[in-house]
Amino acid sequence: MTGLVQELKHRYPSRLIVFDLPPLLSRADVVGFAPHIDALLLVVEEGRTEAAEVERAMDALKGTVPILGGVLNKSGRRC
Repeated sequence: MTGLVQELKHRYPSRLIVFDLPPLLSRADVVGFAPHIDALLLVVEEGRTEAAEVERAMDALKGTVPILGGVLNKSGRRC
């Protein structure tokens, strides 16, 4: 996977490459993959993800990769 990420970064330097990874707290995949990415966008589900889980996730990522921000997914609110 490391080789693939490096290949994509160098072959397409002007493009944004998005990796859709599994939930952070349920698997170690994200923490293991974090050193190979430039930044992370944290997605949380309204009504399911608790504030304490968001804090644990951010603590787990601290110092590994910059967190760009968050997305509230499956929100029932209308704009």
